Amino acid sequence: MEWSDRLNSAIDYIENNLTGEIDTAVVAKKALCSDFHFQRMFNVVTGITLGEYIRRRRLTLAAAELSSGNAKVRNVALKYGYDSPEAFTRAFHQVHGVSPLTARAQGVPLVSCPRVSFLISMKGGDDIGYKIVQKPAFDVVGKVEKFTRVNIKAPSQFWVDFRQTKDIFVLAKLNGAKAGPVTGGQALGVVFDVNAEDFKYGIAVEKLGEIVPEGFEVIHIPALTWAVFDVNGVMPQAIWQVTNRIYGEWFPATGYKSASGIKLEVYVPGGNNYCQIWVPLKINKEHSSFSAVQPTMAPSIFQGALNGNWAAGTYSVPGNGTFSMKIDADGIVHGSYKGDFSGIIHGQVDSDGNLNATGISSSADTTPNLLKIAGQLSISGNILNVTGNFKYQDYWHYFTGTGNVFSMAYYFPKRGKSKRKPKQQT
Repeated sequence: MEWSDRLNSAIDYIENNLTGEIDTAVVAKKALCSDFHFQRMFNVVTGITLGEYIRRRRLTLAAAELSSGNAKVRNVALKYGYDSPEAFTRAFHQVHGVSPLTARAQGVPLVSCPRVSFLISMKGGDDIGYKIVQKPAFDVVGKVEKFTRVNIKAPSQFWVDFRQTKDIFVLAKLNGAKAGPVTGGQALGVVFDVNAEDFKYGIAVEKLGEIVPEGFEVIHIPALTWAVFDVNGVMPQAIWQVTNRIYGEWFPATGYKSASGIKLEVYVPGGNNYCQIWVPLKINKEHSSFSAVQPTMAPSIFQGALNGNWAAGTYSVPGNGTFSMKIDADGIVHGSYKGDFSGIIHGQVDSDGNLNATGISSSADTTPNLLKIAGQLSISGNILNVTGNFKYQDYWHYFTGTGNVFSMAYYFPKRGKSKRKPKQQT
């Protein structure tokens, strides 16, 4: 057996027992060396002790389970070898910088310690920072070209050529060179229509109006759960390096699955030598952070109040105000909005947290207008969160908000079971 095979066999044993007891003597035996020699060698090669590596791997998997939204902190703590939630919380905070409860909310930055693999050189060991966010569907508009997989670095030349044309000014005019409401990006690189031989790549911005310049295309981005990774360094080399680590280390380390077919590069305003990579994740319905309040019970089982603000989606139109919404036990939405214009909201939220509603304007200086409202709600503990957008008088606006669940409808029967009526006294 080769040296690297023996060491990888030891790592296999660790990975297969992260939720149980790990005997370091057995680990060393797998590598055909003494316990002392293996632990010393591991520390020299990876820069961390074997015990610290095991702890970080356990807390990496624990974070992945908590960020899915439906795992209880106590259960996760016991699963990964912590006798009390307090001890688990301390260890979790040391690695991730946040508490386990905070990690259940979307958009919270977390840390991934990838599995170590022994090749001719070492791979893994360095932490990868990330956060999980849910975003509603949106459209982008941009210039698109098709590339083959023979040379996947070709999009970098596409950017160089694009900057030499007037199209760069056309693109900037579409969003006023400002951050988009969904991604926060001033410009986007969009990988889509991916297959075995080729893929399409778009240099784009979020679509805020109806204008689509000649030679530009509209790309629809569905509502998805995304893993967001920071990229720092000289571009595009830093993007290639982080992308390789995402697919080669992060996915195997966390157990998440990629939703193939799309990837975003998000370039934020003022982000010199900095961008983000957004990768969509496959999230089962039972892992939805919205429906996971009680996955064994009927969908839309809560009542809650939500308040937030909206802002204009284009720099040329000031639009500000506040809204409030109530979601009843059947998922029906009732609410209102007021500010530059006012009205009522009526719609529905499904069990996956997708908000579909209509706003009816009641401003005195305008005739009644219908607003199509779409968004995504998530729930973490008692907190409701929402992001979305709506169109009013040919301009796109976006809104975000948070609120408190004030009544959990636990009296609802579980799926497949009916409430038994009490026997009447005779």
